[in-house]
Amino acid sequence: MFQSIEVDGDTLGTVFIRSDTSEMSALLTELAMASFGVMFLAGLFAWFGAARMQEDIANPLAALADSSAAMARGDLSTTVDVFREDEIGTLADTFNVMVTSLRGLVSKVGENTRAVSDATVVLREASGGIRLVARRQETAVEGSAESIEKMTASIEEVNLAVSTLADEARETSTAAIEMDSSIVQIASHM
Repeated sequence: MFQSIEVDGDTLGTVFIRSDTSEMSALLTELAMASFGVMFLAGLFAWFGAARMQEDIANPLAALADSSAAMARGDLSTTVDVFREDEIGTLADTFNVMVTSLRGLVSKVGENTRAVSDATVVLREASGGIRLVARRQETAVEGSAESIEKMTASIEEVNLAVSTLADEARETSTAAIEMDSSIVQIASHM
């Protein structure tokens, strides 16, 4: 290292400083090696910690995610096999309970669908029977209406005949009265 010496703008000389840096280089080398060692150990602990977290957290969560995806595709036979006493175990147990509940719900929906289908068949058959009975009743009502119309026509004919007979009876009664009068007159003439 060197430094110029100046006084009032004039250069008086140059100072050269020379030092043995081997101790400093050795110290720096030792510090660099120690730092590298510490960083290597820190990296090793970080790798071990990451592997442990992968095993304890990431793998169970990945299994839960895979099971969730399978369930979303409609596979309700899936379960998560995580046996732990922490939050991840609680989450896995809750997921398994949810899948079991969904299986039961899907089963009930299937049973209800079959029941509705069976009821539809019964209602369709009953509707066909009711329709047949309604047609029979309609035919019977039409027959009854025709019979009533015929009976009405017959009653009107009878009524007309009775009316005609009454008119004829009046005429006959009048003729009988006139005849009786004529007989009385003939008898009185005789």
